[in-house]
Amino acid sequence: MADVKVSGIVYTQERDVLPGASVRIKGTQTGTSTDVKGMFTLNAVPENAVLQISSIGFQMKEVPLSRLAAGGSVPDVKRLPGDGSSSALKCCSP
Repeated sequence: MADVKVSGIVYTQERDVLPGASVRIKGTQTGTSTDVKGMFTLNAVPENAVLQISSIGFQMKEVPLSRLAAGGSVPDVKRLPGDGSSSALKCCSP
């Protein structure tokens, strides 16, 4: 499987950006945090990876990239237009 670049924006249920949220590849130590605009980028992510998005006061959200790549949907995840490697992600409510 090929690696992809994944970029996105993490939002709350109220559509506010969520700075400082943790975005990690499940089962690894690889991850990043969202910036002040709720944006993140992860390079060299396996296409079959599952992203775990978490922040204090919010439930963890898991996003299987393979489902998005196959054209499927993931609750609370919307893809941004582009090259197919970007997704706008919304964390669950507390």
